[in-house]
Parts: sequence; C-alpha cells; structure tokens
Amino acid sequence: MSRYEKLRNLVLKRLLGIFRSPSSALAPESGVASDYKENRAAATFPPGAMQRALDAGDHEAAEVQFSKLLVAGQETVPALMAAAAVAKARGDDAQAVNRLARAMELAAGDSELQLEAGLRLEELGAVDLALAAYACAARRKEPFPRALSRLGLLQAKHGFAEDALLNLAKVVQRLPFRAEAHNDLAVAYGVLGDFAEALNSFEQSLRLKPDSFEVLINAGRAAEALWENQRAVEYFRRALSLQPDSSKTKLLLGLSQLSGDDSDNLGKILQEVAAEDTYEAQFNVGIARMALDRFEEGWSALERARDLAPDRYETYCMLGYFSGLRGRTKEAAELYGKGIVLNPHDPRAVMSHGVILLTLGEFERGWDEYERRFELYGLKDLMDRFPRDALWDGSDLAGKTLLVWAEQGLGDQMQFIRYIPMLASDEAEVIVQCDKRLVRLFEQVPGASRIVSLGELWPAFDFHCPVVSLARVMRTRLDSIPARIPYLRAEPELAARWRDRLSHLSGVRVGLVWAGSRPGNMPVLESFDQRRSLALREFLPLWDVRNITFISLQTGTAAREVQELTPDYPLVDFADDLHDFADTAALVENLDLVISVDTSVAHLVGAMGKPVWILCRLGGDWRWLLDRTDSPWYPSARLFRQHRYMEWEPVVRDLRAALKDFVSGQGVQGGATRW
Repeated sequence: MSRYEKLRNLVLKRLLGIFRSPSSALAPESGVASDYKENRAAATFPPGAMQRALDAGDHEAAEVQFSKLLVAGQETVPALMAAAAVAKARGDDAQAVNRLARAMELAAGDSELQLEAGLRLEELGAVDLALAAYACAARRKEPFPRALSRLGLLQAKHGFAEDALLNLAKVVQRLPFRAEAHNDLAVAYGVLGDFAEALNSFEQSLRLKPDSFEVLINAGRAAEALWENQRAVEYFRRALSLQPDSSKTKLLLGLSQLSGDDSDNLGKILQEVAAEDTYEAQFNVGIARMALDRFEEGWSALERARDLAPDRYETYCMLGYFSGLRGRTKEAAELYGKGIVLNPHDPRAVMSHGVILLTLGEFERGWDEYERRFELYGLKDLMDRFPRDALWDGSDLAGKTLLVWAEQGLGDQMQFIRYIPMLASDEAEVIVQCDKRLVRLFEQVPGASRIVSLGELWPAFDFHCPVVSLARVMRTRLDSIPARIPYLRAEPELAARWRDRLSHLSGVRVGLVWAGSRPGNMPVLESFDQRRSLALREFLPLWDVRNITFISLQTGTAAREVQELTPDYPLVDFADDLHDFADTAALVENLDLVISVDTSVAHLVGAMGKPVWILCRLGGDWRWLLDRTDSPWYPSARLFRQHRYMEWEPVVRDLRAALKDFVSGQGVQGGATRW
C-alpha cells in the first residue's frame, strides 16, 4: 500500500465518528433510552378559556387569554407553559424561553415541571437554562433517573463531559440493568475521548440488549477510534444483519474494511448513501469523500448537509477543518466561527478556532481559545494533577516558586522554554518539568533553577503553568514574540567531541530529517505525522547538488530507510549515537545547515540560531503562520511551503535550487563526499 493510501485510510478511520449525532462522536441514535424516560408531565393544564383556544389552534386568542390572566394576577405555571408553546408556534422563540424561565422560578420545588421545562428549553436551544432546569429536577430527595439522564446527555452534547460522567454514572448505579443507561454513559466517555471506557460501556449495554442496532453502531465507532478494525467489523456486521437495507451501515462496514484496492466498491456505497437527501447521509458522505481526496464532491455534500440542518454546528466545524487542511485558512476561521456561535460550549471546536486564529497571527483571542485544550481528554488529565487555584496568571513571583510543566510534544517544549529566562529573578525560583530526552539540553537554559524529568516527583511550588500557556500569560503578540536567540545551546565538551568526529568530512555539512515520530497506536497523531513526513527517497534530488556531505539526524523507525540507499547516495548516519537532544545539539553545532520536516529537530536548530530550512505541509502548523518564508519565532529559519495537498515534489525542487545557492555562497571547492 502506498504512503498516500495509508494516509487516506488513517484519516478515514479517525474521522469515522461517522453518522454521529450532535451530542458526541459516539452519540446514541434517536430513540435510545426512551423506554426509561417517562412521558412528559401531562397533569398541568392552563385555565379553561386559554385551553379552549389552544385546543382550537387559535394562538392569537390563547395569547389574549394569557394577557388577561397576567392582568388579573393569575400568572400560574400551567399558563406560562402553555403561553410558551403559543410563543413558539408563533415563531417568537425568545418569548417562549422567557416564559419557560419564569415557569421554572415558580415551580422551583416541582421536579416534574422542571423536567418538562428543561425538555422544552432544550428544544428551543436554550442550553444553559435547560441544564439548570434538569439540575433542579434532579435535586429531589429520591433518585430521579430521567432528570439525571437528560442532564448528563445535554452536558455531554455541549462539552461538559466530566459532569456528564458523574450524572450518567449515577443513572447506571440506579438502573444497572437498563441497557440504555450504559449506552448514555458511553456517550459521555466518548466526548472525553476515553474510547476504551466508552467501548466497555457500549459492550455492557449490548450484554443487556444484544440486538440494539444503534448501540452496535456506536460500539463499532468506538472500536474504530481505538484502531481495533476487526472488532469494529464484527459490530457493523451484526448491525447490518438487523437492518440489511441500511446503506449507512454498509458504508461503515466498507470503510472499516478499506484497503488500497477497495475504492471502487466504496464509491458504489457512497453513491448509494448520497442518494438519501438527509442531513446525516450528506454529512457522512461529505466526510468520506473528503478523506478520499475527492474534495469538491465532499465539499458539496457537506454544504448540502448544512442547508438541510443550518442549526447544526458540527457541519460548520467540519467544513472549517477541511478548509484548514487545504490551506484555506481565512475561510476556515469564518466557518469555525459560525460553528461556535451555534455551540460555544464545545471545547474542541473553540480550540480549533483558536488554532486558526493563531495561524492568522491573531494571538490575543487565539491564545484564550487555545486554552480550551485542557478540557479535552489527555490534556485535561495533565491539568487535573495540579490545583486549579494555583494556576499562574502572571502575578508577581517575588519570593515564590513556579513549576513550568511539560505538555504536548518535544518541539512545543523547546519552542516555549524561551520564556524561562524572562521569568527568573533573584527573588523567584523556576522549576521546569520536561521530557527526559530534554533534561540535559534544558540544563543549559538560563533562569531554570531546577530541571525535573517527566515521571519524577516535582518539588513543592506556589504556582504552576503549562509550558505552552506561558505565551498567553505573558501576553505574547505577533510583534512581541521573544526571539533572543540562541536560548538553547550545545554543551561545549560534547560539541568539541563531535567536531573531532566530523573533521574528516569535506564540503558543506547538511543535516537531514525527513520524518516525524510515528506512534503506532494513536490514529490522530499517526495521521498528522503522515501529512508532515516524507520518505527518504523523496529527498534524493538533493544529491544532485555537489560539494555536500549529508548527515542524518533522523531517529526512530524512519531512520531504517538509510539502509535502502545505494552507494550513489552517501549519507552519514549517527542515529545510534543520538541518545537525547543534548547529543543532537552538539552534532548540530558542527553543521552548516539542517533541512527538516516540521518536527522537534527543526525547533532545536532554530532555538540554537543555526540555519534551518523547514518543510511545511499545506494547512500546516499554526506556529509557521500564513504564507511566510520566515519565522518570527526562529530568525534563522527559512520555510519551504507545500502548495498542493500531499505533494512534496515541487517543494524538494525548490530546496535543491536553494541548496545550490547556499553551497555557492559557502565558497566550497571539491567533489561530492562519499561515505
């Protein structure tokens, strides 16, 4: 299978959360849990004249009767509930919400009426009030699973997944033999991104109700998210056996079995599903076609989904995601913006919009929205290790100890460690926690009083801050990026040893990094890595430039590609000698240039102030901004940008031409080095 086909499959499997409902990537289909949610309260009716007008469908007369009740001081909960229905029927949703809110006030101790108000408010899109109504309904002394279930599902739908877990777990505790209760709990786990727990709960639901079509579909999605394809296939096959004509399930099954030779079969399935002019069908076909690189067709399907359901925020966010992927950054910002207006509570949508703003250089709002990442699974766990009230907000550190802790990747840690010298003073102590591969390197950073490795116990502190959040706390703007380079340095003794080892090499010394890390069991990261990485063979045109010694700085599984080179393409390989980034820095100190994809080595070289040429994928990382060939983060960097999705050949041609000029400028004589 080609690298492109592998990427396509990775993207497909990641995005298929396909056919998800709005509440989450693993949401239940409509109708789930209905058998344990009792009918709405029906024992409350408005006064006679108003009721007769409602029965006759005469909304104007019902409104007149309600006005008379208000004048007479007879504002009752039944009248308010009926009047809200009248306002909704007349298209005045704001008035309907106001009347339901007033009914909530008057019925503060009535759980049934609070639940009824919550259901109506949820239909009207008044999320905050609906959450409040469900919470009030759930507070009665005896357990009230219906209210807890509605509260938990709405919390999960709008990004309050942790609270949702607590409430839905209470429902499971109260109703342990209800399959729907376990399914709802799984939904909340899915929102948090804990797909293993989600799958466990879906399977418990299936043990209680094995023939639930909706839960089988959800379990298959969870298995896909865990990269357990065979398990997913089994669930989708069981679902298809229950509903053999379900084109949606055929598509899921086809995608889960997709290989490089299956595109024709998948195309037929997509055509069949696309014939259904429904939101769900168009949304899912759009995602699948986009992932198959059929951009125009996918875009049309997603636009049709948007037209069919203009109030669904997910469509705008998905259009924004694919716009960003194709380098249409300003359009992506607009689309994400529309999505978060419809649902400002989804942290993933807000964070994604923040990333786009950072790409556009709009740092002030971008940093704030990017901070929502700590509401997502994984990063949330990191933040929860520390007391929230000790999160540093930029206040005076005199006489205090600040712990700056690691988050995200090695490159992020190297990029933002630049702030440490700005924080340190005689009166403040700054402790830095980082990946163990960075410990020796960061010991050279001025201002860090102590470096501790991930996994070590950190000492006592007064405040803490994630390393990337330092940019927000320090109010960094595009024109105030701290770029006092170098802020990372090689150990002098190590650099001297490498100088001796390289002394016999002639010509310009150019380091190469062609791939990032390749996590084998994390689909999101593996998909990202496939988009930023090349195969070593794609760099071979660079060997046309004479008077160069190429030196591999590549580590990890991609380093094995060196063994595939013939003697016509000599490459010095020191991979076995690079144990951490202090070693890499010492080697880089003795090179003339490094050419790297967007990975940690690029950050290292830039932070050292050494010349680095960085290959940036289309729709690339926010820190390289938009359409620039330079970087305010790293003045010694030059950016070579991809202009077509997954197409690196023109970028390598530009690199080769620039490399010829670079070598000429070095004034090097002699032939190409062989090793």
